[in-house]
This record gives sequence, C-alpha cells and structure tokens, in this order.
Amino acid sequence: MRDSGTLENDYVRSGYTRYLQMELFPRDASMTCDAYTNPIATSILTMANANQGRKTSNAISVPTARRDLVCRIRECVDGTCANYTHQTPSCSSDRFSVRPPTLTVTSTANADATGTSATATPIVKAGAPFTMQASTGVVGYTGIPVADSTYTEWLNAPSGGITPANKGTGNLAGNFTTAAAAATGNNATGTNFTYDDVGYFRFQAGGVRDSTWVTNSADAANNDCIVGSTSNTLSGGKYGCDIANQAVTPYFGRFVPDRLAVVSSTMQLRTDICPTGCGTFQYMDEPMSAVFTLNALNSLGNVTKNYSGAFAKYDISMANLSNLGLAGTTAAGTSGPSFIPGSRVSVSGVTGSWSGGAAPGIRVNYTPQSSMSGTTKTPDGPYDIAWGIVPVDSDGITLASSALNLDTDAVVGADRYRLGTTTTRFGKLVLTNAAGSNLRNLSVGITAKYWNGMAWVVNTDDNNTSVPLSSIGFGRYSGGMNASQTNIDTTKSVLTLSGGLGSIVLTPPAGGLRGSFDVGINLSNKNGANAGKWSGQGMNPGTGDAPTSSANLGYLSNDALGAAYDTDPAARVTFGVYRTTDRVIDTREQY
Repeated sequence: MRDSGTLENDYVRSGYTRYLQMELFPRDASMTCDAYTNPIATSILTMANANQGRKTSNAISVPTARRDLVCRIRECVDGTCANYTHQTPSCSSDRFSVRPPTLTVTSTANADATGTSATATPIVKAGAPFTMQASTGVVGYTGIPVADSTYTEWLNAPSGGITPANKGTGNLAGNFTTAAAAATGNNATGTNFTYDDVGYFRFQAGGVRDSTWVTNSADAANNDCIVGSTSNTLSGGKYGCDIANQAVTPYFGRFVPDRLAVVSSTMQLRTDICPTGCGTFQYMDEPMSAVFTLNALNSLGNVTKNYSGAFAKYDISMANLSNLGLAGTTAAGTSGPSFIPGSRVSVSGVTGSWSGGAAPGIRVNYTPQSSMSGTTKTPDGPYDIAWGIVPVDSDGITLASSALNLDTDAVVGADRYRLGTTTTRFGKLVLTNAAGSNLRNLSVGITAKYWNGMAWVVNTDDNNTSVPLSSIGFGRYSGGMNASQTNIDTTKSVLTLSGGLGSIVLTPPAGGLRGSFDVGINLSNKNGANAGKWSGQGMNPGTGDAPTSSANLGYLSNDALGAAYDTDPAARVTFGVYRTTDRVIDTREQY
C-alpha cells in the first residue's frame, strides 16, 4: 500500500519477483507489530508484476482454535525468508478468529440414544438436575456454549402426550457453566440442567451453540462471518460465525415423573346395589368402590404430559393390592383391628387410563371382607375404616412423603394417602314367621340386622337393600296348601327396605283353605342355579314357586344352619291359626 492508502499496483517491476512472509499471532494489545515472536502459522507469498500489488495467500492450516488472531507481513530478502529487508513489518488492522467446525453433545441422561425404550436406564426425575457436556475435539477451544430449548424435539412422544406440533417435548432449563478444557477442546459442562417432562428429548442441528467465540476478534461486528450461521461451507467468502452441533444429537433421557399425586377421591358404598354408590354404611363382603384421580408430576408440581401410553409406567389395568397399596385401618397407628391387604380386603378390578399425565376417574372395585377361619365366620365390628392407597409404578415412582396422611401398619408414621372413611358392618337378613286368619293377608317381616359388638340390632340406616320378587320362593307345604295358594300382594309388600325393615305380604288362600308353607329368599344361588339354601330342610319349591333369580345379596346370609353364615333367610307362614302374639289378627270379648 502507498502512504496514501491506495493500492501500489506496481509494487513489483516487470521481470522481477518479491517475497513476502505472512505470519499469524495471537493478538496482544500491549505489543507493537514488530515485537511479535513465535508465530502459530506462516506462509510465503511470491509476488510478480502481474499481481499488481495484491495476491491471495495459499490456505493456511491453523491446528488450534483461536479467539483473536492478527496477521503480520514482512518483506523477505529471498524466497527462503531467512532474512528480511529494511521495510517495516505491517500488522493487519482487521483481526479474525479460528473456530472449531462442530460441537458434540453428551449427557449423563443416556438411557437410550434412539429415544424409544420405555424401560431403559438410567432414569432421571423430571425437574431433577442432570449433566450435559459439549466438546469440539479441537485444542485451544475454551468456550462455554448455550443450550437452546427451542431446538429440542422428541419424534417418538406417546399418543396423548405433548403434540408433534409442539415437537413432543417439555421444557429444558440450565446452562453450561464450565468452559471446555484448552488441552482438548472438550467437556464444556453444565451440571444443573433440568427437564420438566417424561421420556426423551434431543437437539436439532444448531441446538447447542457458541456465538461468542468470534466476539474478541470482532469478526461478527465487522461482518467478516455470517452472523447466526453455523455453516462450515464458504458463502460469499465467509463461514458462519457460530459453533454448533451440525446434526441432531442422540436422545437424552429417560425422564420419569418426580412423583404421583392423588388430586380427588370419592368413596362409593354398596356398588352392587347402586353403581355409583349410595347409603351411609357398607356391609362386610359387599362390593364397594374408591374413585380417584392420579396425576404424574414433575418436581415443581406440574403435570408431566408425556406420562402416557407405554411411558405411563403405572399400568392401571394391572393394578393390584401390591402396587395400589390399598389398605384400611380403624385407627391411626397400630391400635385397633385393621383390614390387612390379602386377608380382609380383596380387589376385583381397577379401571381407568392415562392421557396427558393424568388418570381421571380411576375406579377400584374392592370388598372389605369378614373375619373367617376355614368355613367359620366371626361377626365383628362395626368399624369406621379409613381407607388409603400408595400407588407405585414400575419405575418406583410413588406419592410424595408429604402427601401421606394415614398410618395403616405397625411402623410409626403415615404410609398411605387417605381416600375416605366408611362405616362397615357385619350384617344378615332375617324373615319373621307369620300366622293368622285364613281370610286376611299375612305379612312376613324382612329385617336387616348388624352386629353392634354385643348383639344383633336392626340396621336402621339400611334404606337401599332390595329383594327382587323373582328371588322369593315357597315350599314345604302342609294342610291344603300348594303352589297355587302362594300369592304375593306386590302393592302392599315392601321389598326395598326402609329403616332396615320390609315385608312380603301374602294374600289368603282361595276358598278359605287352612295350612302352612315356607317362604324364603334366594340370596346367592348357594344350592345351584336359582336354588337357595334355607333352614327348612324339606323346603322344595313346587312348579311356579321356585325363585327364578338370585337376589345377589350373599353377604346378608345368616347363621340359621351354623357359623358359616351361608344360610338364606326363610320363614313359616300359617293361614287359619290363632295365637296370642304381639301381631293380633282377631280379638273377641265374652261377657
């Protein structure tokens, strides 16, 4: 260049040659141009008149990453550049950087690089810290890249989870805080990364990048590289300014919920009679249900929406006493009788499903059982039973300890989430004999009783037990009675109990006949299809008098034939007999 700053296009006379040495140095603002020593790279330029003062150098290989380089030009005596002329060396006013071509990202959350396995380990709880590292493999790189969560994706997200429109992923947070090691250019590290959902994520190309490496050289500010680009291909004589992963990374995970949470619960009593529950108490050996909603949460208490499909590891269809943790106790702690899983509780089925990290309306159908040894039942109770659960999925994810508020075992401290409390009673159904005029209706009383701890008492809370007309049968006829004489007055009978009481009202036999027969209720087909087990051993219903269905009330069987409590209620009805009882049919006075 001339002193005026214009190009000296006749720097080399025709027929002559000059030699210039180009040297690259890490810039040091405290040094003058001629004071630089030990260049990191050199190149000799041979200048001829035809070059007209300007020549592009050969490619120079710089083996290490450099943030800020300066170029110095010296004029050589000859082509060896062993010695230099008197011309003053000149340093470039425009500095530049040498960057690595790519970043490789790794993580401690490395269960399955394909992001497909719902069982691979290790697992990381959603919201818990994990480590990621970014490496270049280029000596001299000491940068700290940035992870851009908008570049995350999970192409295998389960149905019901985060939609493909949202790239199937939750939110990634955290930073690389430790610079890469200069000796290797590797392991820029962040140990505080968190991911707030379930499954996996990966970075799209450019998701982890360093945009600051060229800052010192002002390459970006001077438009000497393409701002925002990670390209390693020249475009207009420029490369991208940024260092980044050039392709998608492996998948990182497997992430699982931090905890499960019960967000609502309802106890549904006597579901054999009322599908959605009714009444204020429950009989032992009678079906009931607990209905509740489970959510899968991250450490901040937000729902993990990808806890769906195969990644919802609490399989509701496989729920049982073990992984549901259903238990009931009559007292907080170890005092008082308890309903222990496997001996006083049976689960008959669990329904519900996961979608979007929630399982609303899970229904557990179960039965609190009576105390039984062999074929002998022992009436006990009544109990106010507090029911609790502690569901555990196949990854060991369960309720937070702070959510447990019911103690059901011998270990001090809460071990279940309390769903609710039910009054549970050992019950039986009895019929009372009826005798009276052969000209009037007779009423057979139906009474629901329960054991109050000392005696059998009327269950005045029972307003729902219903005896189907088709479950009533007759037999053991005497006198002039037969099947044609056993007629129920359905308009006067009370077959749905009120206050624990009901009645079977029988019309008088035709023609004023006198005689007796038994009436019984088939509670549960104990002697075969539509055949009850009555205390009247000779009770063999006649044609048209046999029950045509079961009442499905087997839990109200009584002990008329022994402690097995497997007898159906029966009573004797006699038309044409007078007796002195509290049920007065006809009274006359003589003077």
